[in-house]
Amino acid sequence: AALNALSSMEINDVSSARPVLISPSLDLVASTAPPEMSHPDRICKDESISARIINRLDSLLGIKPVITKAVLGASGSSEAKLDLQLLYLRRVHHFCFYAAKWGKDEWDLKRQCDVAMVRNHMNGVHKAPAEGEWSQMHDRRLEAFLATAQLERPSMPATENDKIVERINKACEVSTARLEEGKFKCTLCDKLFKGPEFVSKHIWKAHADALHSIYEQANQEAACDAYTADPCKPDISCLPLPCSEPAPRG
Repeated sequence: AALNALSSMEINDVSSARPVLISPSLDLVASTAPPEMSHPDRICKDESISARIINRLDSLLGIKPVITKAVLGASGSSEAKLDLQLLYLRRVHHFCFYAAKWGKDEWDLKRQCDVAMVRNHMNGVHKAPAEGEWSQMHDRRLEAFLATAQLERPSMPATENDKIVERINKACEVSTARLEEGKFKCTLCDKLFKGPEFVSKHIWKAHADALHSIYEQANQEAACDAYTADPCKPDISCLPLPCSEPAPRG
């Protein structure tokens, strides 16, 4: 039910929340939560706590409120709602509810707490025990997470970076025209100044958007360098190279 409910959702009109089921493999391991986590009272409690975590993480990541409302407003039993919310946390936020672990991505989450942590299925013969020490510690872990969860947003490279300053100065130089001695023009808006240094200050202040591409390029280079240096990056060497399209026959 959780898979079906999540399949048609889109996050911020960009990425789909459609779950991907991994083929059975010997290296995929799922953990099991203690039986007390299957008690009806515990399931109702976890439905409420997981909803708070969804609200928190959706807010941090800027996910549209309509998406949050759709997930938390789904119909069904408490168990069905809980399953949907836990699947959403794992699929969208890389958060394992029962382990209280927030991964950087799905690979990091798998390294921290296996492929999944599931509840025991209780039938009429076996009943879940009442709340015990594990569930109490579980509550404390989740409350600690809610109290401290912050999103470390990537910062723009500092303007003191020599490479960026050099590129910005070059962009200002290109946008400065010398008309005569003591008379310079900003080619972006035709304003006149007494010296090139005043044109540069003007561009920094009035035409910051013209320098945006320099910061974008610096961010892209920093991201590529970080990926290359990451020892845990996905190994893509085994993937086939893209095939070039055959040339059209004349």
